[in-house]
Amino acid sequence: MANTEQKIMELIPDELKNKLPGFLQGNVLSGVVDKIKQQYPDLYKKVEESEGQIPEDVKQKLTEIINNFVQQKLG
Repeated sequence: MANTEQKIMELIPDELKNKLPGFLQGNVLSGVVDKIKQQYPDLYKKVEESEGQIPEDVKQKLTEIINNFVQQKLG
């Protein structure tokens, strides 16, 4: 499972990570993974089942979700 979380975290662009204050980064980034796991279990499962790279369609959906979530936190 840690591998799944790592794959999702890797989708978070550095530019978004850098906008977050250091003391918030860990909480926000783990919050992204938790949100995906709870609200989008089908996408989380696809990442979990993927060997190597995440399928492109799943990657696009996750990137949208991640960007929206981080933007809300920055908002």
